[in-house]
Amino acid sequence: MSFLHLSDYLTQDSIKGNASSFGFAESTFLEKFIMDFELYFHISQKMDCFTRGGMCMPFHTSEDLRRLSIDIDIVTKLKNTEINSIMEEIARLPLDLKINPIKPRNAYPIPNLLSYYVEYTSCFGKLDGIKVDFLCEANVDLPHKMIDPGFRVFNCNLDFPVSVLNHGGLIGDKITTMSLEKIGLPEHHFTDIPKQIYDIATLLKLTNPDILRESFEVFQRFTDFKVEIYKREPSYTSQEVMNSINSSLEGFLHFEPPFSITVEQNSRYNNFRNRYLSHEGEQYKKTEHITDILLVWLYSKYLSRYLNNPKDIDSLCTSYSNALANLMKVKEFEGDSLKIKRREFLGQLPRNISFNKNIFNGSSLEHVYLIKEIFNEEKIQLEQ
Repeated sequence: MSFLHLSDYLTQDSIKGNASSFGFAESTFLEKFIMDFELYFHISQKMDCFTRGGMCMPFHTSEDLRRLSIDIDIVTKLKNTEINSIMEEIARLPLDLKINPIKPRNAYPIPNLLSYYVEYTSCFGKLDGIKVDFLCEANVDLPHKMIDPGFRVFNCNLDFPVSVLNHGGLIGDKITTMSLEKIGLPEHHFTDIPKQIYDIATLLKLTNPDILRESFEVFQRFTDFKVEIYKREPSYTSQEVMNSINSSLEGFLHFEPPFSITVEQNSRYNNFRNRYLSHEGEQYKKTEHITDILLVWLYSKYLSRYLNNPKDIDSLCTSYSNALANLMKVKEFEGDSLKIKRREFLGQLPRNISFNKNIFNGSSLEHVYLIKEIFNEEKIQLEQ
């Protein structure tokens, strides 16, 4: 007999009912998300730790967030041998869980990173599982906070405390995933790119200068830590990581008429929208995804300037907050005033851009505004 702590929320009736209520196409993905918290409950009883990644999203966003996560990312100062012992202990609990270590897929195993596949019998009768990633011996200052018991996630009452990375810390952490194949997502996880873009943009839209300051500082510390543990020869510099982030974000976009995302990114976007997001209410349209990519790209441009001159952090955070506020105002234009504003924004682009401005004919005014902000920020950096 299994003694799952969240058993009341892991029945077929509960999962199917809540999946239907919140508009999720795949009930098993909601079950995985609840199982994430089930496993976190048992892990947190045995070690001092906190979560990072998508599992933190509900604690920093509005109650309307309809995004699922199917794995767990945990940060702890424990050594990998201690984590192995704890996971073996959990495997012996009467939870009907089978826990197996996952061997690294890359050519450079990282001692500070441990992964496990936790297998369970789904309420729908088949074997299923979730992945748990540990960042161990994490001797880096990542700001986190404790969420009190009683927080509800998709109608599941979490009657235990959950320790999560702070809002700004989560942005500073997640932006590193865009340093593709350096310290970010490896190629076999490129399907996660839209998920990371969605999360970062969602968090950025809810920031203020103080949260942005925290995100800049965490990015610097966490990047230095990740570069150290990855032990590449020669090792990456923070600026090289930053350059790869900017390059990745630009690479998701198609700068030919009509302005859009690349074929590869479009495929990833459709997979993310259909599997991880609620289908209830207004859908996450492609134009929104493009806006999110541009919003994250603009943020990374400001982050680049911070790395070059940390003393500018206050003005940079204020400038990005102002850009967010202006983006909200841009949405109010329509009809002839929208056309006039588009011409105005296009006229403010630097002269030496490598694409034809006509690709934005008919584009969202938000896209044109953000493109103008991105390339003018790039011009400022080139002139410094």
